[in-house]
Amino acid sequence: MDPFSDTGDLYQIKQQFFCGQYDLVVKHGLDSFSAESHYKATEYVVRSHFALESIDDALKIIKEDETEGEDAEKLKFLAKYATYLKSRTGGESSDIDEYIENFANLEIVAVLGSVYLINLGKLNQALELLSGIEASLETIALTVQIRILTGKLELAQKELSYAKKWAQDDIVFNFAEAWANLSVGSLNNLQSAFYFFEEIAQGNTSFKGLVSLLGLNLQLHHFVESKEVLNQLEQLAQTSQTEESLAGDYLANKVSYDAITGEADFEQTVTELREVAPSHQFVVDYDDKLATFDGIVAKYAEQIEA
Repeated sequence: MDPFSDTGDLYQIKQQFFCGQYDLVVKHGLDSFSAESHYKATEYVVRSHFALESIDDALKIIKEDETEGEDAEKLKFLAKYATYLKSRTGGESSDIDEYIENFANLEIVAVLGSVYLINLGKLNQALELLSGIEASLETIALTVQIRILTGKLELAQKELSYAKKWAQDDIVFNFAEAWANLSVGSLNNLQSAFYFFEEIAQGNTSFKGLVSLLGLNLQLHHFVESKEVLNQLEQLAQTSQTEESLAGDYLANKVSYDAITGEADFEQTVTELREVAPSHQFVVDYDDKLATFDGIVAKYAEQIEA
């Protein structure tokens, strides 16, 4: 039996992981998985601890694991990556670089190694690393994201066309397809992405999924529905731990909602966003526009005084 099929023992934990239900993933007992599925289940749990910033818990799981062979090497890499995350340096790591150089054939090294390279701004190197893995939907999904970020939507769609031949309605493929639809931006594409994220929000509710649904509701001018999603997000934020990036995305969308509807002072939300995620792209763009505006005002002020 395929462990990832809807009757396999990895189906639920995989759905939960990719939908951002990390608090549910870490509650899985690893002893309940078959020997064939043990490593992958462990990987999902460890990476969920990464997302929840409970790095010590991730390291404890790795340390206590008795896996041997190639899977043991994968766990060693996860331990190195955990240590890197715990250091909070955000810069280059000789340990991660060494694994990328010597174990690029391992999917987990390609996946997390590419994320590491992306954060360093080394997009071409990340693409090269991802291209070395065949028949992996997660590496394809990351490649699609990079293509979208660099404005190469045709190449992103080419990756999706290749994967569609064997993806069989996989959750990872569906996410990648939804990201591409968002980037195309036509009404039909936005609605297609909306239906996907709405289904995810209802079936596998998470902060991550609701933030995506909020953004789509705003783009489609569904302001009543946007308010409902905002209320759900506020409730979740009080009861669960949230990644800084997701908290930033939530507040960035809330700025848009406040500015459009006038229900709250959007500048106050911008201030909150600065405190939670000071390097968020919205903050960077907002400051750039303010600086440009201030420059124009100063220029005309000089002309008037003259």
